[in-house]
Amino acid sequence: MCVEEIKILWGRVRPYELNAVQDNFTPWYKMNGPTGHKSFPSGHSCESMFAIFFPLYASPKNRKLRKHLLIFGIAWGAITAISRVLLGCHFFSDATMGAFIIIFLVFVGTRCAQLKLVD
Repeated sequence: MCVEEIKILWGRVRPYELNAVQDNFTPWYKMNGPTGHKSFPSGHSCESMFAIFFPLYASPKNRKLRKHLLIFGIAWGAITAISRVLLGCHFFSDATMGAFIIIFLVFVGTRCAQLKLVD
């Protein structure tokens, strides 16, 4: 929900929506307001990086499984973010910020709940 609201506020064009002279390009840090474009941040990168939350579904006693789940979550999120850039759906900054938003939220959430992803 958070990412969808940011997308509306930023109004950034996607790489495939750039015109021939690319004068409709805007940097990632410029908020354009509601323009109908929703490239920044990447929702796919955000949602796939949420897989770093998977270790919390394993028993705290099973450290090896938790570590493997965390590695899987990071790899899954990174591969998805890279694929969004390679497919031309997002700029690198869009994919990176989508991943960072979820990493931050998981970090804050686990700290507030006094949980550890891995020991």
